Amino acid sequence: MKNAIWIGRRQVKGLIVLLALLPLIPTSFLIHTMWLKMANEHVRVVDEMNTAFRTQLRLAVERYSTEPREQSRSGKQLVQFLTHVFGSDLPMTVISKQGLVIYQSKTPMSGSEFDYRIVNGEFAGWNILIDSVTEIPQHIMEEEKATLKQAVIALVSTILIAGGVWLIVNRGLKTDEIRKDLITTISHEIKTPVAAIKILTESLESGTLEPTVQSEYLRLIARENERIEHLADRFLTYGRLEKGQLPIERKETALTRVIEDIAGMLAPRFNSVQGEISITGEKGVTVQGDHNGLSILFTNLLENALKYGGTPPRVRIDVAKAGGNALITVMDNGRGIPEAEHKAVFRRFYRSEGRLDDGQTGVGLGLAICRRITRLMKGSLSLAASGDREYPGAEFQIRLPLSSGAKV
Repeated sequence: MKNAIWIGRRQVKGLIVLLALLPLIPTSFLIHTMWLKMANEHVRVVDEMNTAFRTQLRLAVERYSTEPREQSRSGKQLVQFLTHVFGSDLPMTVISKQGLVIYQSKTPMSGSEFDYRIVNGEFAGWNILIDSVTEIPQHIMEEEKATLKQAVIALVSTILIAGGVWLIVNRGLKTDEIRKDLITTISHEIKTPVAAIKILTESLESGTLEPTVQSEYLRLIARENERIEHLADRFLTYGRLEKGQLPIERKETALTRVIEDIAGMLAPRFNSVQGEISITGEKGVTVQGDHNGLSILFTNLLENALKYGGTPPRVRIDVAKAGGNALITVMDNGRGIPEAEHKAVFRRFYRSEGRLDDGQTGVGLGLAICRRITRLMKGSLSLAASGDREYPGAEFQIRLPLSSGAKV
């Protein structure tokens, strides 16, 4: 297709997030407009109140000053009149015609006071300084609070919507990436044994091979077929666990016996490469678990140790009791897993960089299956930094609840 434009996942993510954030622009303008309106209304109300206040002061003072009296009044009487009308709490200063300060309130001025000079009557020429209005009517304050609340709600709603879009897009892109990696991994893992089987089958069909060579080729075909079967079994097991189709029951189960059975089953494979499995610690431990689930758990862990447990692979399984739990430690003498990847290795389809360098096959589902099964049995599975000199590689720690009849 000519003149096509290719956009990567990052560009798509950025574009969608940008679209999600676009509502912030009109929302910002709306909030700005609401804020200006509120501020202008505040200023208008204050100005109107100050104007009314000045008018009231002028009328009251002029009437008091021009009111006919038989005897002249003192500045103290003027002050008493003003405090009676406007209250004693209002910041105020009264200055006589000669410039003497007759009265000054204890409350200091705010710097926005206004000065009124009496024009008529016996106090003509006197100056009265009164602070501007500082108290806003309650209904104006409530309107301002309501406006501010609406602005905050609009802003928070827009941010939440943008955040929701971001999470959905990010999760969708991650799912696409996992799906793509899964397809790539499956294709790679299946391609090798299928290619080997094809070559071996074509060689057998030629009819020119010696009987001993034919037997060896058949053995190799069986091994590659087992490899494909093992791969399919991993996917089926994980899928059944995710859908709840693999029942995990919690009942009294002989933990030590399960470990010994799995170790015995895998011992020939370890022996074939001069490896070994040793079991130490408590004997006869029983837990609240599932026999089939425990078998899958320890099979996966020991198969991992077979692939990554050093050359030759050596594994030690230690069983102990810790409080109300059985603590099982599985250690090997391999390269180990970097501490930075201790949590990531339990994610589905994740493979450690160090283990990829070893050239070992796998799809990154084994440890995800193990953790899922452990949690279904109300236990935990974690990866610790090995402190054992004899087994310096990976150290997996499994905690499972002891059965009710087990001694702690």
